[in-house]
Amino acid sequence: VATMPGERTVTVRWNASERATGYKVYATTNLAEPFRVIGVTGGTQMVFAMTAPQCFYRVTATNEFGESN
Repeated sequence: VATMPGERTVTVRWNASERATGYKVYATTNLAEPFRVIGVTGGTQMVFAMTAPQCFYRVTATNEFGESN
């Protein structure tokens, strides 16, 4: 996962997974807190509004069998 800061936005990008049909993007502002889903897409990037000075992202791949770890 790579992030690219923009003007009040952040672009989250990742490499495609071979058998993925979609992706879920999770975020948290504190690693002691759980990640929450902030987006679902079929592509390999999403743009979000910056809502905190620091944010951690996690992306999982999905397909007909479920969701990756």
